[in-house]
Amino acid sequence: MARLQILELPEGANDERAPFVLVVDESVPQRVAIGPDVPYRDYWRDIAQQIGARAVIVTPETVEIPANDTSAYLDPARGDLPGDARYEMTIAGKPVNWTQADELRARAVEAANERTDIARDMDRLAKWKRELTDALGMDPLRDWDDIRNAAAAIRKERNMQAEELERLRTGEEPGWSPDVAPTPGQFIARWNQVTPEKRLSMAAQTLAGMKRSSECLRDNHVAQLAELKAEVANLRAKPTDA
Repeated sequence: MARLQILELPEGANDERAPFVLVVDESVPQRVAIGPDVPYRDYWRDIAQQIGARAVIVTPETVEIPANDTSAYLDPARGDLPGDARYEMTIAGKPVNWTQADELRARAVEAANERTDIARDMDRLAKWKRELTDALGMDPLRDWDDIRNAAAAIRKERNMQAEELERLRTGEEPGWSPDVAPTPGQFIARWNQVTPEKRLSMAAQTLAGMKRSSECLRDNHVAQLAELKAEVANLRAKPTDA
């Protein structure tokens, strides 16, 4: 029975993902005659194109690729079982009854599917990258570092703004009511919530109150009021003429 394996190739400077070759051993090419214009279709070559492989190698010989050694996945408790011995195992969370040979093939197919998912994600990322550079009118190769640096600067500025907003809101307290004198925390919360025009009005009222308080202290209004109260009390205490 055919085995599917992945043979990774060295990455080139322009490779957006690691290239690889699909290796099918213990099998022969499976070709279907089509017609004079297209003599045949190759089953394994079609699969290689669908998963993004650079090429496919099909051979009746047994090819062992060290990087694809799946012995670490086997349960050591089972020991050395014959290749056709059947045992219980779990694939993708589901119990199945397979032979060791079946397991190796399943692991190879699973690795090929995983590589297909990675290739699909890399293609999607490259597509987004092209769309972004096209929208900005920039070259994806020459200007990508500038785009990345600009994005980092925007992210840094956003974080600084968030920190500044958090600093301005420090000390806020809920419970503002126009009928009750606010606490300092309630005043800060109200100040941060209103419009700039309202802030100017609140500042004008506060400054006016401070001015009146300063004039009151300067003219000793408290003492004068106490004297007036004392005189009123004396007048009330005197007997009236009959």
